[in-house]
Amino acid sequence: MLAIDKYACLKCLRQATEIVPINEKYFAIGDNRLLAIDDQNVLKPQISFYTTRFILHVRHEYYMLSKLPWDYEKKDLIMLCSECHNILHEEIEVPVYLDERKILLDNLTECPRCNGYGYIENYNHLQGGMCFRCHGAKYLELANAVFTGSVFRF
Repeated sequence: MLAIDKYACLKCLRQATEIVPINEKYFAIGDNRLLAIDDQNVLKPQISFYTTRFILHVRHEYYMLSKLPWDYEKKDLIMLCSECHNILHEEIEVPVYLDERKILLDNLTECPRCNGYGYIENYNHLQGGMCFRCHGAKYLELANAVFTGSVFRF
């Protein structure tokens, strides 16, 4: 994903910056440029400096409980810097679906025992605190489903 999008945000085109700040600025290494130095061709990376650190995120057009992160198609993902990703999340809510039938989780009932967390911290000493009512599924509709691998079967 990163290499396909040339390690840059598809909205503002900024590239990811390195972790190490130089003189209180962060740097990003961009495309290599071919330069002629002392009669030899040398690849020299373009370096840009920023006052803010930019980290690249993969933004999902939707989330689906039945999919693992690598199961999404490229068309359902977009590369954004941390700043653009946060702005987009403020503007647009990402739908979360149960499975391929596209049942929104908003339509499901949170478990009243654990308040939709799937675990109860005070009972961490018993099965890692997993809620006994929903069995860690977070929603009552999923509590009766059989969990196989990463997919719920109804």
